Amino acid sequence: MTKNTIPNDPTKHPGMFCVGRDIEPGTYTICPYEKENHDLYPTYAVYTSLGSVAPVIAESGSLYDPSDSTLLDAVTLTLEEGQYLELSQCIVAE
Repeated sequence: MTKNTIPNDPTKHPGMFCVGRDIEPGTYTICPYEKENHDLYPTYAVYTSLGSVAPVIAESGSLYDPSDSTLLDAVTLTLEEGQYLELSQCIVAE
C-alpha cells in the first residue's frame, strides 16, 4: 500500500475544506465545476460545526435556478476561521 499526497485545493476540485487549514478566511466566488456532469446541480454548504449528531449549517445553496432551469455563473460566500466548506459539482473561482 502506498500513500498518495493529493492537495486539498478548492480551486481545483469539489470536496470538503476546513477554513483556516485548506482555505484562508475571506470572501470567495463559487462557480460550477466544468468537468462535472450537470445532471446533478452544483451545491454548496458552509458548516460551523461537524458535531457527532449532525452538522450545523450556516449557509447552503445551489447554483441552479429552478424558476428558469438555468445554471448560475457564480455565488459569493464569506468564510470564517473554523468553518467547513462543502462543494459538490462546484469550485472556488481563482
